[in-house]
Order: sequence, then C-alpha cells, then structure tokens
Amino acid sequence: MNITFFYSRIIIFLLIRFVLAFIPMYIAGKKYYSRGWFWLYGVFGLIPAILHAVFLPDASYSTSRKVSNKAIVSSVALTLYLCGSIGCSIYDYILNRASFITAMKRGSIALIIIEILVCAITLVDVLKCQITKTSVFALFANAFYGIANPLLLWFSLYIWAKKPEGSSMSRPYWNPACFISFVVMGILVHRFISGKEKPKKAMCFYLPVIIAVVTTIVYIFTNPYVQRMPLPTIEIILKVSIRTALFGLYMYFNEKNDVQ
Repeated sequence: MNITFFYSRIIIFLLIRFVLAFIPMYIAGKKYYSRGWFWLYGVFGLIPAILHAVFLPDASYSTSRKVSNKAIVSSVALTLYLCGSIGCSIYDYILNRASFITAMKRGSIALIIIEILVCAITLVDVLKCQITKTSVFALFANAFYGIANPLLLWFSLYIWAKKPEGSSMSRPYWNPACFISFVVMGILVHRFISGKEKPKKAMCFYLPVIIAVVTTIVYIFTNPYVQRMPLPTIEIILKVSIRTALFGLYMYFNEKNDVQ
C-alpha cells in the first residue's frame, strides 16, 4: 500500500512538472525560440526556464539581437549549474550542519548568503545570453568566493568555535584554482568587451580549465588537510574543472556579435 502511494505521488509530481513546463515553452515560442527544447528545459528546471524565456531577446523582430542555439545551450547549462549549486548548499546546511555548534552555523549561513549573491550577479547576464561589464564583475565575484569559502570555514572551526576536538585545520587552506582561473577569465572578458581581443576557444575554455586542473592537483598534493579528507582527489578536480569549463564555454559561445 505504501509503495503504491509512493509511486502515485511520483507520477502526480511528474505530471505537474510536464504541464508547468508548457509555460516557458509558450513564452520562448512567441520569441521564435525552440518550443521543444524549452519544454524539456522547463521539466528539469521550471523557474530557471521561465526566467530564461522572459529575459531572452525577442527574435521575432528583425532589429533584435539574435542568440545562437549554442549560446542558449551554454547559458542553460551554466544557469542549471548555478541554481543547483545554491540548492546543494542549502540542502547541505539543513541536513548536515543544523545540529552543529553556533559558530559552524554562522559560517555556513554566511557562505550560503555569499554564494546566492555571487550566483545572482552571474545570472544577470547569463539569463540574457550576453556579455557586459556585469559579466566581468561576476567573474571577479566568483574568484572572491573561492577565497571566502575556506576562510569562513576556518573562522567557523578555529576562531569562532575555538578549534573543536577533531579539527586539524590550524590555518586556512584555499584552492587557488578557482581564484586564478576566474581572474584570467575576467581579464579576457574585459578585453573582449573593449575590442582588444577576439573570443577564441583556447583562451576562453582550454586555458582556464588547464589552470584550474593543474593548480588543483598541486593544491591536493601540497595540502595535508585535504589529504586527510575522505573526498576523492578526482572529485575535487572534477568539481573545479566543470565549474570553470561551464563559464569558459558560455564566454566562447556568446561571442562579440552577441554583446550589446
């Protein structure tokens, strides 16, 4: 009986998602974008899909800026990643940190607030599939978040909590991968907007990803605290490289002709 009830709830939930996905499909269709892709987008992420469909330029007007399919796909991938990152942070706090000491709660809440602000700044241009000065600011904000994350964790465990038993983090350890790669991308985007550089896949995608992977490997093998963590090395590298790659692909596919 319980199993039947469980599956019936899943079916009802899916049906609701399928029906609500017609909202972004309708909005995108009126702007001459693919109805089918936006319906599928709405099934996996309803709110991001609606926001995307609303903020995309109307391609039905001849004078309006046209956004390529590749630019939209890269924008969708980055949007889903950013929304998922916020959701995972909140979920992790509720499940794993709700019963921690007050100091740990303060650090976790501060990290969530910073991450939401950084993602919101990033989404300002991403939802519109464009590259402006806001994109430059967003990239440097992501670089700042790469430093703020370990610092707040260190403050939570070592300063506010006065180094609880079992904590071996006597000083803040931070992975320079995200910081360096996002600073590089921020400089490149600034050059794109200024007309000093043309977007190239090697510069937008390969260079930041290579920087992120190499610095992460060095970070892992020189950081005794990370070596004690149960998180596999390959997972750390993937998390950093995927984040960097999504930003790099978005930069590459939203080329100069898409900038307003």
